[in-house]
Amino acid sequence: MIYYATTKDLMQEYSKLSKHKIDNTNFVVLSNRIRITKDRPNVLSATHLMINGGELRGVGLDVPTDSSLARDQFKFFLLKNPKSLALVVNMIECDIGAGEDSLLLCSPEELKVGYMQTIADVVYDLFHYEIHHYPKEPDFDPEDTIKRVLYYKKQIKKLKFKMMSDGELMRYLQRLPKKKLKKELKRRGENIEGLTRKEIEQLFFDYVR
Repeated sequence: MIYYATTKDLMQEYSKLSKHKIDNTNFVVLSNRIRITKDRPNVLSATHLMINGGELRGVGLDVPTDSSLARDQFKFFLLKNPKSLALVVNMIECDIGAGEDSLLLCSPEELKVGYMQTIADVVYDLFHYEIHHYPKEPDFDPEDTIKRVLYYKKQIKKLKFKMMSDGELMRYLQRLPKKKLKKELKRRGENIEGLTRKEIEQLFFDYVR
């Protein structure tokens, strides 16, 4: 499951769970007020991926955080930023694929701002995956969510390619094994019979551009 919680929730409730449960939880910090003092494999500072100056990235400063406009603007931001979108995809995959929970952390004051709920609303809109304030249990259809995860994983790849310059993309393609290039193009329904390595690279380049 993925929950959002405050540091107060963490100390008063979540910390009382079993060691096994805590060890199998990914703690994802989305806060300008929380400082990570020790390196731990299951603690990630991801504030820069979604939050800027205490507000959601991509959302106008004059837009109320809990408004439909804020949700639309944050969704647009998420769909244009592969690293931020990949964070959501990875957390959902950790839950469905590995049975690992994720706890999105902010301060009690930041919870009142409302950006955690806006993140949860956008994630549901994109993935049909519920995120609630801990300890409320989410309810979702794993099969539906997995289909959406697979779709957005493809979009993340395309976004990464689009963010590269032409030269960067071509150098990337030149480093890929020919077998992998051919596999990708066949999967996309392209006819590559009799093409040279250079022609295959150009075909892939044209496809992602």
